[in-house]
Amino acid sequence: MITEDNTTRTGRRAKNTKNLSEASLCPKIFQGRNVGISEERKKKKLNQVQDFRFFPQPERLKELIEREIDAEYSGYFTGIEPVDFTEEEKIEKETLMSLGFLNWDRRDFQKFLQALEMYPREEC
Repeated sequence: MITEDNTTRTGRRAKNTKNLSEASLCPKIFQGRNVGISEERKKKKLNQVQDFRFFPQPERLKELIEREIDAEYSGYFTGIEPVDFTEEEKIEKETLMSLGFLNWDRRDFQKFLQALEMYPREEC
């Protein structure tokens, strides 16, 4: 008669400790949060284009930023037409961004206006 040794077998199955959530399987897509672009992130990127930063074509720059954001996430969803953000558009966006004062805030703009009041252009 064959007897089993109860000390070697516990009768339980080994637990699988792997995390099979979508976020862990596809970290590049999910990055710990919801798929896609949030409205807050879109507003934050578009908020870079302010009047006091003197961008030459602010409407075109906003359009290019929105197109870049849409192109970044359009490949992850089915049923949505993929958006292409071409190299020419990327160069145009970078050129427009470099022509403005990206690191200015409202305080810098106010100081600039005060300096123009003190030292008008006609006196120079």
